[in-house]
This record gives sequence, structure tokens and C-alpha cells, in this order.
Amino acid sequence: MGRNVSLDVLKLLLAVMVIAGHTAFLADINELWNYLTRHGLFRIIVPSFLIINGFFFYHFVQNQQVKVWFQRLFILYGFWMLFYAYFWFRHRRQVDSVWQDAFNLFNTVFFGYFQLWYIPCIIGAGLLILRWQHFSTARLMTITVVLFAIGLVIQYLGNYHVFFGTVWDDALNNIYSYRNFVIFGFPFFCMGYLMNKTQLLKRIPFSVVVVGMLVSFGLMMAEAYMNYLNVPESEDFDFLLFGFFSCPFIVMFFMSIRINGNSKLIAQYASGLYFVHVAFFVLLSWHAHLNHISLFAVTLGLSLVATTVLILVNKKVKYIL
Repeated sequence: MGRNVSLDVLKLLLAVMVIAGHTAFLADINELWNYLTRHGLFRIIVPSFLIINGFFFYHFVQNQQVKVWFQRLFILYGFWMLFYAYFWFRHRRQVDSVWQDAFNLFNTVFFGYFQLWYIPCIIGAGLLILRWQHFSTARLMTITVVLFAIGLVIQYLGNYHVFFGTVWDDALNNIYSYRNFVIFGFPFFCMGYLMNKTQLLKRIPFSVVVVGMLVSFGLMMAEAYMNYLNVPESEDFDFLLFGFFSCPFIVMFFMSIRINGNSKLIAQYASGLYFVHVAFFVLLSWHAHLNHISLFAVTLGLSLVATTVLILVNKKVKYIL
């Protein structure tokens, strides 16, 4: 059986959303819609990618090819961290202490520069799955719910500044306290893993998937609107309560619309856009004076050209996409 092209289409849509989110493409048009896209719609991106990766990780575990999976990710991470070395050295914070500078550098290397944080996230989630793979489905799902709930509570207590003016507020608003492979990566990665393990798509009618997707997505956008009314836009929401439900339904929806094919081209464009766009986004932000929608269009256009080149290079140098 060939590839499911509809899933590749989802990846491509998510990659374009990443660029739209980073460039805040609606910021000059409408404040509300800018917020609802960046802190609502686009919050399906990383969880959906995690679910997809977790789904296919199950095959690697079953076929005893986990070493190949990890090797590919380490090469991918090494290549792109080197590619962005100039950027993350330039972005280092100016600090008085050499120890603080070293700590910041360690954080960048360990957690990843900009969008590259995603790779250590799935590596860590994969390691946890291997450690806990003998657990029952019910136990894994319980761990998933508990870890997600912890992240959700941290995010909301921090963004609503429940402990304003205290050291707790600073801790809760530290991005590493919730956006890590344990609290953020594992729950969605494990959902994808269990989705494959339990053959969930064969057990849920397509009509239920559609209704579940529409209802949960609507509730997620309502949640985002509530946050818009109560929290400054500067507060990011990686965790949305109803995103926990809408993301797996969205992935199952695209998986259910199966379009068989053999080409990896769409998936390669999705990967290329995700990895390379930050270079153009950052350089344009530094040196050009573009409005947000122009920044989005130019970044996307240049990224498409660069990805075309990367796809050709990837034929000779594997594992860069």
C-alpha cells in the first residue's frame, strides 16, 4: 500500500500555517482574527505533527527499527542546528556572567533554536514511549491526560498571572516549564502511538470523526476567544484545553480520507518549508521593512524556492528533510 497523500497534504497545510503564525500575517488587517489564528487555529500545528510522528513511530517499534528512527532525527537536528548556527549565536542574550552565557548556550543546543525545538521534543517523547511501551493502553492514556493537565494548569496559571509579583509567576511563565518533551511532547506523541496500536481509525465511524472534529474545533476557537478577551496578546498559549480533543480528530479526519500515492514530494515540501522558512523570516525582519502580510508572502515564496533546491540536494545527502 502506498503513502496516504491526504496526510501529506495536512503536513503541507500545517507547514504553511507555521509560516503564517511566525509572520503574524493578519496583524495589519484585524486584531481579533490575528489573535484567533495565532493563538487559536495555529495551535493545532505542533500537536498534530506530534500525533502523526507518534502514529508512525509505532511501526518503527513493531519492526524493531527504532535505531533508524533516532539516527535520522539526530542527523536532521545536527544539520539544521549547524545551518542556523549564525542565527542562534547572534540571538544569544547579552549577559554579564560567563556562566549565564554558557547556560543560555546549553539551552539553545539542548532545546533547539526557534522552530527546531520540535526535534528534541519528539526524540524525548520517543524515549519515554520506549521506556513505557510495556504499559497497558489505559495506563499510557492516563499518563497522557495527567501530563497534559499539568501543562494546561501551568500555562493558564502563568498566562493569567494568578501569582503575579511572586517567584511562582516567573516559574510558571518560563517557557521550559511546560514546552518540553515530557509535558508537551509526550501526551500528543503518545496519542498518535496509541491511535496506531489500537487501530482506532477502524473502530470509529467517519461520521463520528467529522462531528468530533467540528465540535471540538469550535470549542477550541471559543476558548481562544475567551483568552483574547482576558489576556494580552503577548501571552502565548501552547496548551488549549479543547486542542487536546480537536487535534487527534483533525489527524484522523485526514487519515480517513485516504488517497494512495508513492511520491514523497508533498511531504518533502512540508518538511522543507518548516525547517528553512525561519532563515528568510529572520533576515527579512532584520533588513526589510515589510508589513505582515508581505512578510508572509515573501517568506513563503523564498522558502518554496529554497525547498525545491533542498529536495534536489536531499537526493544526494539523505536525512536533511
